Amino acid sequence: MKANYWFEKAADQGYAKAEYNLGAVYAHGQGVLLDYAKADYWFEKAAAQGYAPAEYNLGVVYVNGYCVPRDYAKAVYWYEKAAAQGYAPAEYNLGNAYYHGRGVPKNTMTAITWWKKAAAQGGQAGRMAQYNIKLVERG
Repeated sequence: MKANYWFEKAADQGYAKAEYNLGAVYAHGQGVLLDYAKADYWFEKAAAQGYAPAEYNLGVVYVNGYCVPRDYAKAVYWYEKAAAQGYAPAEYNLGNAYYHGRGVPKNTMTAITWWKKAAAQGGQAGRMAQYNIKLVERG
């Protein structure tokens, strides 16, 4: 794919969004063979620059064990970094981590706090967060 060529050119110059895009390309096999190791590599490079979507995706990598051992605590670490920048999907996933006690002590109130932050932003993560809040509040 021509887009991948340009992503590589920009990523080789240290452009975080291009590094993230290459990670996504390899994670989904878009114009390249599916390769989680390469996806992780590019996500790590972008996350090292504080790029929130890459930090979030590293959390997903650790939750699912894509070419790394499954590690909920490391997932929470990356979700927290992205959530600190107001990245709604990370806020939503932090809420889930606290609700289920994965990588952190189980804490429903903290879960709701994170879900409310995601919900305030709207979008898909916000809608899912609103749904979870309603379920928990109904008991």
